[in-house]
Amino acid sequence: TDGYSTSTTSYLSITNGGNVSVPKLNRTIVVDGTTYARTCAGINSAIDSLPSTGGEVYLPEGTYTCATPINIDVNDTTLRGAGWNTIITSAGSNLTYVIDLNGKDEVTLKDFKIVGNSGGSGSPGDGIGTSVAQVQDALIDHVWVASADGVGIQINRGDRVKIVNSKVSSSDSYGIHFSNGFGDNNVIS
Repeated sequence: TDGYSTSTTSYLSITNGGNVSVPKLNRTIVVDGTTYARTCAGINSAIDSLPSTGGEVYLPEGTYTCATPINIDVNDTTLRGAGWNTIITSAGSNLTYVIDLNGKDEVTLKDFKIVGNSGGSGSPGDGIGTSVAQVQDALIDHVWVASADGVGIQINRGDRVKIVNSKVSSSDSYGIHFSNGFGDNNVIS
């Protein structure tokens, strides 16, 4: 054979002459409603459980209620849902953002919907954002921000930020807003 073998049991074993080379191996943590609550606090606990090299937090289909923001506080973090039936709702008044990128790099947000608190007094809004810290190499893919209380997606000082296959509807202000000296390498499509 070619030196590789697999097993159909509950784990995968790969051998290649006794040597395995993996430059980065990250964990996927599932917010299952048991170990991690289906709230933003539960999502934050899952993010905090990632290794320092980052990883993925998976949100199965369902509704996740936010009284406090989801804080991305590890570089190379992916927050992934199961599509637009994974819904993150804003339950708090005056949430700056439902998801704060916190100036972390190589962040991916994918396959979920955020329902904000339109008509409130929030500033800048309920959607996705980052405050004064620079964000680089971020991907927002197949995310729907609805009813944001202000800006749907706010990127301050972003470079190489891609927003693709996504939409913002019924925000009280801008749908997508880049500000404060962002780089020339951002993509919206």
